Amino acid sequence: MNWPISTFQNLTRKPLRKFLLVFSLCTLAIAGVIWACADSYEEEYSVFTPEYFVNKQYSPFFYTGNEVYYGLGYTDGSNTWYNDIIVDEWYDHFNHQFSKTSLQYLLIKASAGAVDSISRKSAGALKVLPAKYPVMSTGTVSAKMLKAFYSYLKLAKISEAYSVNDQYYSWDKVKPNHSPVKLASTLIGAFDAETDPFIKERLWFQAVRYYYFLDNSSSATTVSLFNQFKDHFPKNLIYYRTMGYVAGYYYRQKNYALSNYLYSLCYDYTYKLKIPSFWSFHPQNESDWNATLRLAKTPEEKITLWHMMGVQYDAARAIKTIAAINPKSEKLDLLLSRLINIREATTGGGKPADSVIKSDNDGKRLVENIALKNNTAKPYYWNLAAGYLNFWIAITPQPVSFMLQQKTSSPPAIK
Repeated sequence: MNWPISTFQNLTRKPLRKFLLVFSLCTLAIAGVIWACADSYEEEYSVFTPEYFVNKQYSPFFYTGNEVYYGLGYTDGSNTWYNDIIVDEWYDHFNHQFSKTSLQYLLIKASAGAVDSISRKSAGALKVLPAKYPVMSTGTVSAKMLKAFYSYLKLAKISEAYSVNDQYYSWDKVKPNHSPVKLASTLIGAFDAETDPFIKERLWFQAVRYYYFLDNSSSATTVSLFNQFKDHFPKNLIYYRTMGYVAGYYYRQKNYALSNYLYSLCYDYTYKLKIPSFWSFHPQNESDWNATLRLAKTPEEKITLWHMMGVQYDAARAIKTIAAINPKSEKLDLLLSRLINIREATTGGGKPADSVIKSDNDGKRLVENIALKNNTAKPYYWNLAAGYLNFWIAITPQPVSFMLQQKTSSPPAIK
């Protein structure tokens, strides 16, 4: 699966309304439900505000009934998703001597022709740089580092022809790009010859991505090239971006269990990989899901898998499983907010169906049981949730009990 393409298609949707109220259920239980409505989607309401309780790196996955990702607005998509980080990484590589403005131009804006002219000017092969190109400010960067950088950048610009897609609307048919066969020897030759570890890792990324886009059986080299050198490089952003293409290869081969497992590793590494990894994560059925779980090497990897499954399919089932593995996991926080916000969003007029009532009661009992154990990282959060669900679903004395627990366990800002 082409995860950068699919990411772009699903980032161009509008965000959900922003919650406006952080509430205390101590007040709620006494005064009644206080509704907060948003400025742009007035039909949606919530008094259970995930922004206050959930790590902001998970904010794109706050529940929204209207859109795919919460709070992102319009974005240029996967073509620009990593731009700022790429510039910062090179800026650090050059010890802040290479002007960031110059790097932004070269890495993000410059054409292959522009890079070639600037490279020749740097090497002394071109006396005067064409007026249409900005002057590069390279500080005290050595000629050797500049030569290695420009050599890499020329290859990277060629690779953009098949790896960077034109902007299109989500309803347009995606036209797959295929890498040119003749580029293989050039990329591998550059990789073999490079001695700078920073650039060598990026050439590895380019080579793995190149084979991913090949439209023939050679694309299996995506996996062998990744496996051959995966222990040679640090596990950083470029490492996991490279792994993402391996996961995409396995998805294309219908090896969903391994594909989903690899995507979960990418998801867990950094905020920047969460959206493309989550979008590409697709358990197909229970058998496939169990096969994915068996690949997990640690309890934390298993928690991440359940967390992603819970966000995509079944929050209650995931909460129950993760709480049994590690009740202090922060990955529970997002699932709890989604469990409640989904319940709010499905509230309508008339008597709910028996299946809805059962689901509500099961969810309420699950949250109550976890709150009563008082062994989560945020006991006040679970007491708030238990009290809120009791207040809403069943008018009983239970909300007051949970509110008293919330008051004693809350940080000062919430009391």
